[in-house]
Amino acid sequence: MSDKQNQLPVTMWDLLDALRAGDSGADGAREELARRYRAPVQAYIAAILKRTGKPAAWCSQTGDDLTQSFFLGTFERVIRGAHRTERGFRPYLKRALSNYVTSQVFRREAHRTALETDLPEHVTDPEDDPSERFDREWVRNILKRAQDEVIAMCAANGQEHYYKFFKARALGDPRPWSELGALHGLTGRQAEHCAGTVARRFAKALRTIVVTDEGSATVADEEILSLLSRSPRRSYEP
Repeated sequence: MSDKQNQLPVTMWDLLDALRAGDSGADGAREELARRYRAPVQAYIAAILKRTGKPAAWCSQTGDDLTQSFFLGTFERVIRGAHRTERGFRPYLKRALSNYVTSQVFRREAHRTALETDLPEHVTDPEDDPSERFDREWVRNILKRAQDEVIAMCAANGQEHYYKFFKARALGDPRPWSELGALHGLTGRQAEHCAGTVARRFAKALRTIVVTDEGSATVADEEILSLLSRSPRRSYEP
């Protein structure tokens, strides 16, 4: 079988189609979907459990148990029910998660009223919002994937110093370009050019990843504008 045949489908919806088909690509699709969404799912579950008022130890253990259980069975049933007509997979997944956690904790005799999806009006801290927690973890995930891709590209081209310049500016290094460039025997203008090259690569990689996850270029552009500002700059620092 050729390398092209072994490649995973391009978009998230293609991954779902491969899983539904149950062919040789199903295992790879299942693993890739779980890799992309495990951290957001775990964060969402943890935020919902926090509302029960139960002790932190109970919430932590129950969260781990529910996350594991979700990915062992429920996740596949959920994603099989998703359709391309959905406006993005994440809103669909969050609705399914809310139903899943509510039913599971209710069975454990927790108070169902503590698990309402809508926050009370007086609660304004985003840390308490399951949807916000999910989105922040998803953003961290795509930033890390874009970062890894750019680092690998720079390494393959013998341009590791390009990424160092980009990272310095991305993390707010106050030193002038001339000082940064001198560390690698370059002028300030050359260092700035290197950082700009990586910035363009990063932007391209990021958009490609979001398009892959959302299956729509239009939705991807909207997501980039609305979500990236929610993630702390240092959350994807290597």
